[in-house]
Amino acid sequence: MLNWVLTHVVNDKVLITCSDKNIASKRLIEKCGGQYLGDFCSESNEQRILRYQLHTKSLNNA
Repeated sequence: MLNWVLTHVVNDKVLITCSDKNIASKRLIEKCGGQYLGDFCSESNEQRILRYQLHTKSLNNA
């Protein structure tokens, strides 16, 4: 689904985040070309959040 969104919805770069404990999301984001930007600690629940940047994919690359 993430690949579909990058191909059909996103027009530019997007920022996507996930918990460091959510290994499945981390792997999926990286598999879709997510560039790791760093992490931060959420103030609300003191959880480490990973930040990634994703780029749009043209229909030719899908």
